[in-house]
Amino acid sequence: MHRHATPPSRSASLLLAAALLAAASACGAEALWLNGSTATTGTSVDPDGALALVITDGGLAAVPAGGTRPVWTVAGAVAAPDGSAAAVHTAGELVHLDLRTGGRAGAAALPGTARVAAVAPGGHRVALAESDGHGGTTVTVWADGSSSTATFEGDLDPEAFTLDGHRLVAARSYGDHYRIVVLDLVGGQQYPSPSIDKLAPPEDMYGNVIQAVLTPDGRRLATLYRDPRHADHTAFVHLLDLESSTTVCIDLPAPFGTGGPATDTIAADGDTIEVEHDDGGGRRHRATFDTRRLLTDAPQRHEHAEVSEGDGRLGLPPGLAAVPGFRRLVAVVRPARRA
Repeated sequence: MHRHATPPSRSASLLLAAALLAAASACGAEALWLNGSTATTGTSVDPDGALALVITDGGLAAVPAGGTRPVWTVAGAVAAPDGSAAAVHTAGELVHLDLRTGGRAGAAALPGTARVAAVAPGGHRVALAESDGHGGTTVTVWADGSSSTATFEGDLDPEAFTLDGHRLVAARSYGDHYRIVVLDLVGGQQYPSPSIDKLAPPEDMYGNVIQAVLTPDGRRLATLYRDPRHADHTAFVHLLDLESSTTVCIDLPAPFGTGGPATDTIAADGDTIEVEHDDGGGRRHRATFDTRRLLTDAPQRHEHAEVSEGDGRLGLPPGLAAVPGFRRLVAVVRPARRA
């Protein structure tokens, strides 16, 4: 869910995206559409096969099941947390991607240079963000063909829509740490994300995202982080209720949060979230918790997970860790073929 404890500035992000696009073009990669952004093609894909949507150094990419070479990569694109949709803003257009080819599935005129920050499941809502140049963030929300814009205080990174679409949950950066806030898109207000502990002050957060997963009913988003600052919990899961925007953290002890980028994975099974760590030497550890209980019965905003022996069934799909520039998995999807 959250990017980094100290995310890059919005201008730096845009410059990086532009550099990645220029590099792709210079290498002679095939462009599926050429309107300020580039989708590069790689290997062929089984039209009925599964694709893993992953974040790489070059952008959002799709990798065939069992493969290591992306079918396509689009710099600056963002996928919905369940992998059901993806979009990129380029050359005055908001482009929805065909997940199987990386090409255009649809486009809408949307002037400006804002980057896509969050995509709702199904792609019916997209949030874009850019600095206003005065310490604030301008947020544009596209929803089923119409758009609205508001400016909020602070350096904000929108990450998820609430179920009603009236609020955005965002990370607000304070340099060396961030806090979770809610953006009221109707009233134009910003306030701290509600915590299970109603009397607790807003919490300073640190860490880097490893993977996020949406529960099957779409109501809760669980994001796995690494947090090397704390010896007693080297990783944690940030659980967000997308109906109430309430949050709770579940602390994970070592060895979670250690090793390479593919050693920790998270998955949802109904209301249950499971996290597994593979130390590479044949030992696996698993943490399991009930999201419904945590968001209704937890007496405090930090819980400590119980850890047991894992069985390896939660590992990354084969080959993903070897994808060039691999950062993290978004979702494994089976896109429908277009007529």
